[in-house]
Amino acid sequence: MTIKKYYSLILLLVLAGCFILPLPNKSLFPEETLTKLSLQNADRNLVLSLFGKPTAIKKSGEYWFYGDSRETVGILGGSGSAIIWDYEWLAVQFDQHDKVKFHEFNESISGCLSTGICNIYGLSGVSTTGNSVLTSPAEEDLSAKNYKVKDNECAVYFYQEPVFHIRMANGPVALTVNDRRIGVINYETYLFLTHATGELSLKAYQFNIHTQCNAGEKVYLKAEEQGWSRKEGKDLAPVPSSLGETEIQKRRLALPD
Repeated sequence: MTIKKYYSLILLLVLAGCFILPLPNKSLFPEETLTKLSLQNADRNLVLSLFGKPTAIKKSGEYWFYGDSRETVGILGGSGSAIIWDYEWLAVQFDQHDKVKFHEFNESISGCLSTGICNIYGLSGVSTTGNSVLTSPAEEDLSAKNYKVKDNECAVYFYQEPVFHIRMANGPVALTVNDRRIGVINYETYLFLTHATGELSLKAYQFNIHTQCNAGEKVYLKAEEQGWSRKEGKDLAPVPSSLGETEIQKRRLALPD
């Protein structure tokens, strides 16, 4: 929740006759701490000492993400009560020498950074299971969608779709290629990778399928929720290029693991 929206909500509650009780829970990301990330010697060790273990690690450690949720205000009104929660998150990018290359703080649980990185799923300070979905910078998304496949490789695009096109808040699905986990997606995102020609072993949900990686071709792979609930089944299969291209254009590139 942004500061402006936060105070607007408090004002409305006061005008409605509610009793507001501020809760003394400090932010994990105070301004004086974030300023230290701009120091010339800021590196992984400094970040670890300031914020501890990251909530999510992406792109082979190039990005560390932190999510924090905290109770900020208690509300008493009539015969009931409620708690207002605040959700904040931080992205830190490192260079090849483990120095802080980029960092940005966001105070919206579903917010986006100036680079186009968006918090899509799971980065609320609660989940550290490796299922957080965050988008790649906008320029990387554009590059993946317009990628020209080389003669010695294929390109693989992986996305998720519910069979009835009802995008409910189901959890993400992970993709594994030749026994290497690539990353996770949800309905709003896709994964992109290139691979040498030959057979591909692809795993998602409980399925393990095999397909050919032909030189110069794009492989589109769909993970599908079948039925009205997740219990009714899932599927995993390559789809025609025309369909895959259309579906990828609707989504944003997810940061790989």
